[in-house]
Amino acid sequence: MDVFFIITLVMVGFLLTSCKVASPFRGPATEASHPPDHETALIALTYVKTGTDSTKNAVFWENVMKVDAALPQQQGYLGHSIRRVILGNEGWTMTVWDNEQNLKNFVHSEIHQAAIANGIDAVVKGRFARIIVKRSDVPISWGKAEKILKEQGRDLY
Repeated sequence: MDVFFIITLVMVGFLLTSCKVASPFRGPATEASHPPDHETALIALTYVKTGTDSTKNAVFWENVMKVDAALPQQQGYLGHSIRRVILGNEGWTMTVWDNEQNLKNFVHSEIHQAAIANGIDAVVKGRFARIIVKRSDVPISWGKAEKILKEQGRDLY
């Protein structure tokens, strides 16, 4: 095999394992027809690192997608985005809520509890944080979200 080809393949692989991709932020907070009821919003951030078991990881991400699909039906939901490392084992979520009680209701909802129960075996590390921001600041950047998780976040375990 050509040495240049092998080096290129290794470099592309390295880049993809450190490259992050996020879904567009979506939800009622992004719609001009949805005026804010309050001046502030609650942002819930999570970070997870999964292990090396591809079967467990697939179950984890399958459950993340189920929760993703159910979010718009949750009371007080204002928007969300999911971010992952391409070809990696790290992921982040950002959900935005109108108040703490509606976030708590979602966390204790059947869909979220099932996702935790079904996907927890894949998680080797996790952090979460919550912040209150002005509605006009929604969504925050992923760079800011990572900084908040690092500085203010609490470990899931």
